[in-house]
Amino acid sequence: MKPKFWKKKTQEEIKTVVFNALKSNVNYQKENKLGIPASFLEEKVFYQDAAFLEAAP
Repeated sequence: MKPKFWKKKTQEEIKTVVFNALKSNVNYQKENKLGIPASFLEEKVFYQDAAFLEAAP
């Protein structure tokens, strides 16, 4: 079997893929869903509108 390799992506391509994936995630603060997932981060510790999140790669 021939080995498979990942196609190298530019920083801009990676950023686009990541932010598109994040946009498709469910927002438990703004949408009515049943329960809160275990990965929910407490707002008092991890605030949602941190400036560094805007420029994250």
